[in-house]
Amino acid sequence: MDKSFEPTELRPTRPSNPTTSPHWLVNKKSVDHSILQQQTIALLRHPYDPSCWVSRAETLSRLDFPELAVGDAYKAARLCYTMLDFVSSRSGKIWSLGSGRGFWMCEDHAPESAGQQNGDEKLRSSLNHVLIDARGIQASNLSHRHDREGKYIPQAYPWLGEEHRVRRQNVLDDITREIGTNKAKTQEAQPCVEVKRCTFKPGQEDESESASLGVFAACDLPTGHRILTDRTDFFGCSGPGPGNSRSHLGGSFGCLHPIHRNLVDDESPHDLRWVRERTGQWSAEPLMLCRILLASVVRNEQSPLDLPAIARLTPTYHRQQSKTFRRDDDIEIPNEALQHFGVDIFANPNYDSWVLFTLSARLRNNSWSSPVAAALNPLFSLFNHSCEPNVEWQTRKDHRTIELRVSRDVVAGEQLFVEYDSFMHDCDLETRRDRLGKWIDGPCLCSRCMREEQASRALQVGDKRKCEGEVDAYFGEDDEDDDAFNTVSYSFGILFFLCVFL
Repeated sequence: MDKSFEPTELRPTRPSNPTTSPHWLVNKKSVDHSILQQQTIALLRHPYDPSCWVSRAETLSRLDFPELAVGDAYKAARLCYTMLDFVSSRSGKIWSLGSGRGFWMCEDHAPESAGQQNGDEKLRSSLNHVLIDARGIQASNLSHRHDREGKYIPQAYPWLGEEHRVRRQNVLDDITREIGTNKAKTQEAQPCVEVKRCTFKPGQEDESESASLGVFAACDLPTGHRILTDRTDFFGCSGPGPGNSRSHLGGSFGCLHPIHRNLVDDESPHDLRWVRERTGQWSAEPLMLCRILLASVVRNEQSPLDLPAIARLTPTYHRQQSKTFRRDDDIEIPNEALQHFGVDIFANPNYDSWVLFTLSARLRNNSWSSPVAAALNPLFSLFNHSCEPNVEWQTRKDHRTIELRVSRDVVAGEQLFVEYDSFMHDCDLETRRDRLGKWIDGPCLCSRCMREEQASRALQVGDKRKCEGEVDAYFGEDDEDDDAFNTVSYSFGILFFLCVFL
């Protein structure tokens, strides 16, 4: 479900505890937000100093960004482990601390000043202290399944630049080119659809860069006409790992399609079978994310948010609905994949943790999934939802190609809608809206939902009026008897007053 882009603000992502004061309010006065900026600048200067990552992780934790705090603490721990292994391999060397704690230098001879000497034990002690701090930060922000999962409320981070908060004309131009090269055409060999800026408010138009996007019929289309065949490279599936082993699938057969780059005969320059082996039956979404990161690196995008398939997407942020983040799937695996792709995860801020979680929010709102697969189809993701759609879609056996056809006659200029969850089509209004909360922050406002809501309200009003009419009819049958009763009651009241006070 597309929506207009909104300005970002500093909004914490940690779910509040109703039994205690919100962490954000307790620390609001004690934490200077400028410290976070200063620590970020320090990391740009000294990206390989684990203590800098720990310092920013502590600040992010106090500011109530648990997922980002765990991300920074993870990088600090990675640096500590690497440096400890490096020191162990060069036992007996003399170490000097570089200027500003940015690096450690190994020297063959003792420096002139004995005060600058740092032997193996001192260096190990320093690294172990940082490592303990990093583990403590992770433990305080993870609380499920042996400290591997945590809770957070996805929000638009204030560090998201304006270029990634709006869809400029070049984004629409990319979409138009993709539609122009699509196999589905009209009899006149013209595209069947077009994407335009739009608004969901009747009678209003919005041509700003922050407006919503919608897919519209480019001409009159008869029932059953194919309008798009959307094939994607951004997909993932659960299936056999090395040796066609199914032992990690939890009893599932998984996806066995031969064209997927996760089989033994995988000839991709970047073999991603290790992701499948690590995550087993839950590998679909981590694989999809890794393929998007790979595409960003191969295409030399400055940021993965600049990737055309990502730049067109908006996330759905539920202000009070918390979600689970996993240290393995959301932090460790993407960062390890980036290192396999040649990205310096410490010195390149374009792949920072907040960027990865921004990607996840957009994928969660715009990708589709099945029991064995997940995929982001760049054109299909642009269709908005309706509980009475005029377009039906079907996935092919390769789990990466979608065909879309109109399910009834449509006229030129009519917006085209799909149904996000067709299994809920015959359910009642409240059940459908509850399910659609996965994509829509608030009740679904499609034509069917609004019509059923108005009918429900009318029924409630009718029942209320009927009930009131029955009550009036019951008490209003003998008006003369009621008047006589009121007269007797009034006379008895006067008599009682005279007896008491006279």
